Amino acid sequence: MADGIEVGMAVEMALEIRELAYTVGDRTLMKGLNLSVERGQSIAVMGPSGSGKSTLLSLVLGLVPAGAGQIVVAGRELTGLRSSALARARREHLGMIFQFGELLPELTPVENVAVAALLAGTEREAAYQNAQELLDGLGVPTGDLTSTADLSGGERQRTAIARALIGSPDLLLADEPTGALDHATKLQVCDLLFALPQARNCGMLLVTHDAEVAARADRVLQLQDGHLVAPTSELTGDLR
Repeated sequence: MADGIEVGMAVEMALEIRELAYTVGDRTLMKGLNLSVERGQSIAVMGPSGSGKSTLLSLVLGLVPAGAGQIVVAGRELTGLRSSALARARREHLGMIFQFGELLPELTPVENVAVAALLAGTEREAAYQNAQELLDGLGVPTGDLTSTADLSGGERQRTAIARALIGSPDLLLADEPTGALDHATKLQVCDLLFALPQARNCGMLLVTHDAEVAARADRVLQLQDGHLVAPTSELTGDLR
């Protein structure tokens, strides 16, 4: 089954979702949804606007409570945790990449990345050193006078990726991470994004409406009627 859980492989799993249910108002967005993401694996979820793609990421992050089911990240169940324990689990296990980066334009790229480590309790010197190393590795300019507002769209998104990686997450979540980029920059960011699971030994769950982006993932699923299923040709065109 396309959304089935593989039993007995929890040690290798970055994410396991079991029988997830979520209803908002009179709409049921998740109905017994199952998903597993292995370390080193990328999974792209597609679906039309309003199907619940971004809501799925919010459920994994614990920003909205599930109606039923289990969400397990790196062997730790997140469903049912109190707010303080959930916040700690996010810092320790999850990295999030948003469509528009959600960076602070008045800060430098290094400051934007380091602040995530500082909030997690990393010592200041180490936080800034780690941030600098990540940005250097991703090709982001970090001169003393460089503010994040001065970066190109691709540079800002690479900065957002560095921020997501600063805590060495077990699972990367990405919400339309190339949606605000031109085509050439989109391809460059895709090259970087889809190399991360293997390079960092983490899983990646990405949601997108873009079939060209989804095709770079190890596996593509469609969110339909509250379940994850194999994508339809109408949705994905020539996607294999």
